[in-house]
This record gives sequence, C-alpha cells and structure tokens, in this order.
Amino acid sequence: MFNDDIQGTAATVLAGLYGAMKVQGLTPESLKHQRIVVAGAGSAGSGVILTIRNAINKRYGLTKEEASSRFYIVDKDGLISKHR
Repeated sequence: MFNDDIQGTAATVLAGLYGAMKVQGLTPESLKHQRIVVAGAGSAGSGVILTIRNAINKRYGLTKEEASSRFYIVDKDGLISKHR
C-alpha cells in the first residue's frame, strides 16, 4: 500500500510527462510509446512506475505486461533486471 505522499508524487510525475509531450507537439496518447527510465527502485520510484503503467493500461489499451515493458529501472550499479 502506498501512502498519499507517494501517490501525490506519482501523479505529479505523470502530469509532468503529459506536459513534456505537449511541449514536443505530441498527444497524451503518445505516452504509450515512450520508454521511461527510473532512477532507483524504492517505494517512490515503484509508486511512480505503477501509476504511469496503470494510466497506459487503462487509458490507452495496452496490457499490463506491454505497459511494463516500457520501463527501465537503474541504480548505482546499472540496469535492474530479473537476474539482478
């Protein structure tokens, strides 16, 4: 369960992504085509990923697996994967 502060952070990040796409002349639906890199796998980063993934899934019709494949999580040692 995420607390309100983390959910607020995630909503702010999602709004920022929409704003960045608008500045680039892209539609909000373009979010489903973006590749997103997240620094750190803590609770805040995880909350951001889940919020964006759910938006892509519910608003733009990608499955959770398809939406999840758009995210890359890195830390000080590099890319975090199932093997690391």
